[in-house]
Amino acid sequence: MCLLQRSILVLLLFFMFITNVFSEGDTIRRKLSDEESKELINLIFKQNDIKGNILRDAANNACKCIDSINVIDKSQKEIAGEVNKCIDNEVSTYQTSLLIFKNLSGENDKNIISLNTSKDSKEYTMYYREIEKRLMDSCKALKSVAAAENKESKYSSSDNPEALKQFGFGSKLSQKDMFEEAIPHYLKAVELDPLFVFAWDNLGYCYRNTDQLQKAINAYKKSLAINPYGEMPALNIAVAYEKNNETDKAIDAYKTYLVNYPEGVEGYFGLGRQFMFYKKDYEEALKNMCKAYNLYIKMNSPYRVDAEKMINTLYSMMKEKKKEKKFDEILKENKISINKN
Repeated sequence: MCLLQRSILVLLLFFMFITNVFSEGDTIRRKLSDEESKELINLIFKQNDIKGNILRDAANNACKCIDSINVIDKSQKEIAGEVNKCIDNEVSTYQTSLLIFKNLSGENDKNIISLNTSKDSKEYTMYYREIEKRLMDSCKALKSVAAAENKESKYSSSDNPEALKQFGFGSKLSQKDMFEEAIPHYLKAVELDPLFVFAWDNLGYCYRNTDQLQKAINAYKKSLAINPYGEMPALNIAVAYEKNNETDKAIDAYKTYLVNYPEGVEGYFGLGRQFMFYKKDYEEALKNMCKAYNLYIKMNSPYRVDAEKMINTLYSMMKEKKKEKKFDEILKENKISINKN
């Protein structure tokens, strides 16, 4: 039984108990008034952070669902769609549970639970965004699947059984974040089959996660030499350049990526980050971040939260530089409005 189910059961039993009157020997137990009951329940809510527990349960369940997503041969858009379903599955339960507790605590005087299940409604969007924000802060699986890109090509696999075996060993280790231990297996796989693109890609990923950035860049270059249209290495080589403090090369790599993948949202987000933090070109940063934000919205991706934070940060920076008018113009061009408070 999860924490949410236990909380509901305990409070419902408690609520049933305090509304009864009975005597036992010389002891008379009276029924609490409605106001006394509400005050007591509110005290329990405050002490146990009931809303926080309900949200945590909803986010944990969504995270488990996300962790089960198979990312092989799926685009970022397809993965985002499956993430969206995982969150959708928890919205109604989260909404219902909160409304039940609001009734018990007296926040809802009409004692009516009204669920708005329309995905276009403000209520549904509010609950969805609360779970989404919690996931962004706490769900490691979300960060993994949202960054995954393993579209199949003719070079994705290998005809060499031993190379596939070594790749499998490496995959199991890297999935456990044992990147250093995985590297020798991927190296053996590409030694046995130099055209094994997925092995080069995963080798680059392991090098990047162990701060062996030049080796990561070299592995991605090997992959792109075999398949110039590989989305994962094209994006990740830009990230590796960025982490290696090679800003100009990172910008060029992100732009090259976007030539082949004009709706590659991570390309715009990456460019926005380069211009914002390293080039201090806030207008160019904002243009790219707005494109990323709109694509995240279109994909219904939880990473819209990060883009929104960046746009708000850029507002503060541009306001300080007396460029608030230009900020408003760029947002208007991209049909975006934000709360500046």
